[in-house]
Amino acid sequence: VPALLGGCGLVSTNSPFWATVASVVPQDQAAPVTRAQASALPYASVLAWFDEAPKAFLVLGEILEGRGLAWYSSNRQIIVSNGPFIVKTAGMPTDVNRVQFDRPLPQGAEVFATGIDRRADIPQKRLFDWYWRSRFTPVGRESVTILDLTFDLAVFDEQIEPIGTPGWTNRYWIDAASGFCWKSRQTLVPGLPGINLEIVKPFQAA
Repeated sequence: VPALLGGCGLVSTNSPFWATVASVVPQDQAAPVTRAQASALPYASVLAWFDEAPKAFLVLGEILEGRGLAWYSSNRQIIVSNGPFIVKTAGMPTDVNRVQFDRPLPQGAEVFATGIDRRADIPQKRLFDWYWRSRFTPVGRESVTILDLTFDLAVFDEQIEPIGTPGWTNRYWIDAASGFCWKSRQTLVPGLPGINLEIVKPFQAA
């Protein structure tokens, strides 16, 4: 069983949450799920995968302080997102324990107006308080289909310039009007493939 994220307790596999997920999406079913299966769940959900790897289906299991959303897979892998950014992982080949922004995260499309510098902890790489500089560039529009739903989205590239290692580029596909990020490809750990994230069913705050 993977180590859990700090401040994030794993949802019990005997809970109504897991019973509901298992009844709609059998754990022996290959990802991706169908749109009907995802829509039948009362929970928000995402698809996530490393480059060249199969897609996994994750369901929103916990809402954390500071707008964090904890997404759980059936085999207990965890991704925590804050806005469009992945900020923690558990159960991956190499996990990110923390990503902290250098200032409060702007709302909506303002996130992509300027860079969002941040610091990361990756213990397995012996990287602590690792500083990333960030800069966004608009690169056009693209039609994106996520489980049979198609969106016309604005595309932004984020140039990451970390201290002490070569940089990389993250990409985000967003609704230009609202700034909502439907899809992203983000590199978190040097030398590992990027993580792709697609929003299947968005979280709607009460």
